[in-house]
Amino acid sequence: MSCRIERAKSQRRASRRAFEVFAICDNDPERLAGPCRDLPNGRRAALVEFDCANAIDAAFKGVVDAIVVDWTRSSPERLTALSFLRRERPRTRIYFFIDEEGSTPQLELWK
Repeated sequence: MSCRIERAKSQRRASRRAFEVFAICDNDPERLAGPCRDLPNGRRAALVEFDCANAIDAAFKGVVDAIVVDWTRSSPERLTALSFLRRERPRTRIYFFIDEEGSTPQLELWK
């Protein structure tokens, strides 16, 4: 008697959204509008205003593809939450908005 064992193949398909969602975390999102305008880089994207806690929660749920955070307003607790997000969801991109005196505001990807 012969026995043949096969592994079941996953029927699940990875569905990609037609656009990316960028969460802008700031009390005054207009400050970040200029630098964030270039984020989609030719891709279809939605720039959505969030408070940081809800943006991190949405990223854990897979609703948000990238988060933009004001570096100067980042508390140790916020950085800890972002670090945990980065470790658990490495595909979620985290950008810091940096606005230093004497230079133009810019975004830096957390690598």
